[in-house]
Amino acid sequence: MNCPACRAPGSAVRKTMDNGGNVSRRRVCACGAQWTTREKVEPGSLVATNSRANGSLVARSREGGNTLLPSLVSISPLSDPDPERAHTRSEKRAKSPYSDLFEAVWKLYGRKEEKGKAFAAWRIAAAKEGGEDALALKVTNALMWQGPIWEQEGWRYALYFERYIKRERWNDERPRQQTAPPKTSERLGTILDWHNEREATHG
Repeated sequence: MNCPACRAPGSAVRKTMDNGGNVSRRRVCACGAQWTTREKVEPGSLVATNSRANGSLVARSREGGNTLLPSLVSISPLSDPDPERAHTRSEKRAKSPYSDLFEAVWKLYGRKEEKGKAFAAWRIAAAKEGGEDALALKVTNALMWQGPIWEQEGWRYALYFERYIKRERWNDERPRQQTAPPKTSERLGTILDWHNEREATHG
C-alpha cells in the first residue's frame, strides 16, 4: 500500500485488529507517516483491489467501474502529509548527534558505556579547555600512555569515558619510562596527525 504522505509503496503493518469482520490495520512508512486502514467485508459484487486514488482505497466491481471508499483510510495526527517535510525529518534522525572529534576520540577509548552522557561531559569540558580541538589533543596525548596500561587488562579497570572527562584524567602524571606498544601508538598517532593537519589548514 502506498503512503498517503510520500506516496512510497511498501508500508509496514504495525498492528492488526479484527472486530467481527471489520479489520483495522495500523500502518507506518519509512518517511515517518502513520495511518490506519479499515477493511470491511460486505455482501455484494465489490472486491478489494490494491489501487489507490486521492489517498483512499478503491473497490472494483465485478461488473466494471470503480467505487471510491474515502472512509477506509484515515491519516494519523502524527503523520505529515507534506512529503518534503517528512523527508527532512528523516534526514535529521539519520544525522549523528555527536561531533566528529568526539567520535574520533570515542573510538580510541576502550570502554563504550553511556555514550550520551560522555558527550554531554565532553561538551562542557571542551568549553572549559578552549574548544574541542584543544580537548581532543589533550585526551589523545594522555591516552598515548594511559591506553597501553588499561589495554593489558582489557580496559576493565578504566573509568567510563564520562567519568574520565569529568575527572580530567588527561592531567594525570605519566609514569616514568613507560612507553606505548606499537599498536596503540600507531592508533593514537593517527588522530594526532589529523589534528595537526586541521591546525595547518585552519591556521
